Amino acid sequence: MRSLVTVIVPMYNEEKKVALCVDVLKKQTNQNFDVIFINDGSTDNTVKILKECLGLDTYFNYKIITQENQGAAAARENGIQQADTDFVMIFDCDDKISNNYIDEILNICEKNEVDIILPNAKIERNINDWVDFSFYTEDRVLNPTDCILNTLNGWRVHGWFTCRKNIFLKSYNEYYIYNVNKKNFINNDEILTRLNFKNAKKIIRTDAEYYYCYNELSTTKKINERKYLMVNNALILNKIFSDNSDINFRKETLQELIAVLWGTFIYMHKYRKDLANLSDWQKILRISLSDLHYFSVFTGLDVKKKVQLTVLKLAYIF
Repeated sequence: MRSLVTVIVPMYNEEKKVALCVDVLKKQTNQNFDVIFINDGSTDNTVKILKECLGLDTYFNYKIITQENQGAAAARENGIQQADTDFVMIFDCDDKISNNYIDEILNICEKNEVDIILPNAKIERNINDWVDFSFYTEDRVLNPTDCILNTLNGWRVHGWFTCRKNIFLKSYNEYYIYNVNKKNFINNDEILTRLNFKNAKKIIRTDAEYYYCYNELSTTKKINERKYLMVNNALILNKIFSDNSDINFRKETLQELIAVLWGTFIYMHKYRKDLANLSDWQKILRISLSDLHYFSVFTGLDVKKKVQLTVLKLAYIF
């Protein structure tokens, strides 16, 4: 029987975790799915161990694709492009899914004209310290516009979902209108999540579980000299939803932009002695703030964002 879902697994130097990742997939109660492992130029034994694990009792369809190291964003996109199924999902090597995950996804796909299936999620804040992800609603069928709104100024709906491939591709094409050089601005996946919600017509929740596991070696827990690039995606997000005549979230995306600018400003000052590219941080803040017309946006902001914008403007006037 033709598979309906492809699981895309980006990998870079995951030799310590790849066996567990494969084991999670092998434990799925329904094995009628495809897996694309994207080896993003690993320099360790990731691929060797992966092939050894797949050589025994593997019933799902799979292929291994190796590319030069381009980062997780490019690996995810490559996997989506290579998928032969109607639906795709991204699964990080660090994470886990419940044993009934694929079964639950397939049941919903087969019985509904659905575009996105959202599982429940548990987040490991520290080793063995789990919390349930809190959705903005208990409803099982979600409104796409509400989903977008609930990704702004805090995430009350997550992006660990299964989505139609054609919607993902549409979202990439839309994103690259604004990111014409297809640069990795650190959190490209967050923009794509919002665009997927925008391009979806029907979104359904499932009781399957996605486990976002704590990774003490994650780059997000180190000083990240490229973190300032996230400002670019905040600017793009603001532009996308300002240009869209059907959905205008000008107020919400402006507040999101100011939150990102403020977070970048605070991070820069906290680690300024360790940032070799401090001038790049200062430049992007200066340019972004010069493009924000203070008095035209000020009245639409909440009190906290008004204070933050005022401090930022004063910091870059003098």
